Amino acid sequence: MGALAGVMEAQYEVLRKNGHSPSEAFNETVEELTQSLIRLVDENGMDWMYANCSATAQRGASTGSPSSRRPRCLCSRNSTSA
Repeated sequence: MGALAGVMEAQYEVLRKNGHSPSEAFNETVEELTQSLIRLVDENGMDWMYANCSATAQRGASTGSPSSRRPRCLCSRNSTSA
């Protein structure tokens, strides 16, 4: 829960610092996560989410990875065991 709360708080703060109104930052952060993204992850898994997002989002998802390849999504419904 702490990680999820931290991610949401960080996104909200970044949006506010970049000129988004409080309601717009809230909608982009909370509404998008709870009404769209989480449900898609639940239905399809993280591998599907990764494969179906933009190249920019894919790059952002792997920037923090120590290797240049896509991070392995162990929480995916379709992942094979390690």
